[in-house]
Amino acid sequence: MKFSTVLYGLAGLTAFTWFLAAEEVRIAKDGEPCLPVVSEVMRGKVVNVKDADTIAIVRDRKLISVRFEGIDAPETGQDHGTKAKQALGEWIHGKVVEIHVTGIDDYKRTLGYVFLDGVNINEKLVREGWAWHYTDYNCDPMLAKAEVYARSKQHGLWDHDRPIPPWEYRKLLRERRALAAERARSKRQTARDLVPTKPVIVPSKVRPSAPTLSYWLNTNSGVRHNSTCQHYGNTKAGRSCSGSDGRACGICGG
Repeated sequence: MKFSTVLYGLAGLTAFTWFLAAEEVRIAKDGEPCLPVVSEVMRGKVVNVKDADTIAIVRDRKLISVRFEGIDAPETGQDHGTKAKQALGEWIHGKVVEIHVTGIDDYKRTLGYVFLDGVNINEKLVREGWAWHYTDYNCDPMLAKAEVYARSKQHGLWDHDRPIPPWEYRKLLRERRALAAERARSKRQTARDLVPTKPVIVPSKVRPSAPTLSYWLNTNSGVRHNSTCQHYGNTKAGRSCSGSDGRACGICGG
């Protein structure tokens, strides 16, 4: 065989290998490469199993929340949610596990693959039918094969024909909460609309009270003048009197 033929063959094989590698590093929905890269390895004791894809470990006296990379397990309120959590608890609770860290999620939890005695627990959960391969953010072929196997054997949650994925379940819960909040808001608005408004009372114009009159009697003429009259107290002879004394003045009416 000619050396050039071997050289071309190796070049073709290398190109094909690079093609396969490029196909492996696909892009997830969030625009990031979906084949995770391990950045560090940590060890810790499992002290809490929140659900079948989230645990808490203690490392160097610090509590660390760990979200399993590449999988999504049923929520506690879903079918198989409790069973999946119990299964994970039986496997790893109280034991020292190894976390192959791949990042930090939006909730500040450590993302990673969890190993116990060399067994990949992420893969085990999917293979036993207690979790989905979370393909929106991960394209690990190992997890994809594990889900195909679990489906074919009807393991765990796959004993149902069409189990509801947890991401769809969470979306449904959000929509229900939003609808309930909108109904409550509308109900409060309707209640406010039904409350009668207090009438605005416009004070009526207060009529000024009639002035209190005093009277003056001209003792010479016997004519009575009231306090509005120009002759009130302005006669040569006179005195204060009541409104019935004497004759009423023709000008002021007495």
